[in-house]
Amino acid sequence: ADYQGLQSDVFLRKTIETLTKPDALGGTVTVDPKRVLVAGHSNGGVAAFAMAALHSDVVSGIAVHAGKLTTAFADDYKPIPVYMIHGEKDGDFRYGETVTSTYAFDAQEHIMEYIADKNGCAPGVVTEELKEEEGYVKKRTNCTNNADVTLLMLAKGGHIPYKGAEVYYSDLWGAKETVADTTLMACQSLFGDECAEASSSGSGSVASRTFLRHGVGSVAVLLMVMLL
Repeated sequence: ADYQGLQSDVFLRKTIETLTKPDALGGTVTVDPKRVLVAGHSNGGVAAFAMAALHSDVVSGIAVHAGKLTTAFADDYKPIPVYMIHGEKDGDFRYGETVTSTYAFDAQEHIMEYIADKNGCAPGVVTEELKEEEGYVKKRTNCTNNADVTLLMLAKGGHIPYKGAEVYYSDLWGAKETVADTTLMACQSLFGDECAEASSSGSGSVASRTFLRHGVGSVAVLLMVMLL
C-alpha cells in the first residue's frame, strides 16, 4: 500500500466530501455524512489513524486491523470512536513497542491509552475475555461525544486478524487462523444494529470477505447509505 499516494489523508478526505454531497450517487441513494467510517489494515490502518487524527470533522469513527498510529493529532481534533484489532503474533507491526535503527512504533495498549485520553474518556479500563478464541477486549468508556476507544487483542492472531484469513508468512511462531469475526465486532461497536450481519454460511461477515478479496494493506471508506 502506498500511503503517500492513493491512500493519503487528503485523497481520502476528498473522496468522503465528494460522496457525501447531495445527489453524489445519482439521486437514488443518499449518504449520511455523520455516519462515515474509515477502516484499514496494516498501512491502511496507518491511514485510518491519520484520518482520525487530522480529519475528525468528516469521519465518524475508525476501525484499524494491525495498524500503528504515526500521526500527531490536530489541535481541532474532535473525539470519535476508535476500534483497534491486533494479533499478539503479528510479525510485521508488533503488538508491543518496536524500536529499530530506522523507526519506532508504540505498543498497542499505549496507543489505546493515548487516544482515550485525547477523547476525554473516564479513567480505568474495562476488560472482557473473548468467547470465540484466546484473547480479550479492552475498552475506555464515558468519553466525550460517546467516543469510546476499544482494543481487541488476539493471543494467537497474526498480521491478518480477520476471520477466514490464512496465517501470514511473517507471523511469529504459534500464530493461528482467526476464529472471531473481528470486522463484524468492530462494525457492530461503531454502527450498532445497522451494521452488516454475519453471513449464514459461517465464513465471516460481508465486510470480512470484502477485505479478503482486496488484500493486505487496504483502506476503505464505509458509508451509511440510505435508499430514497
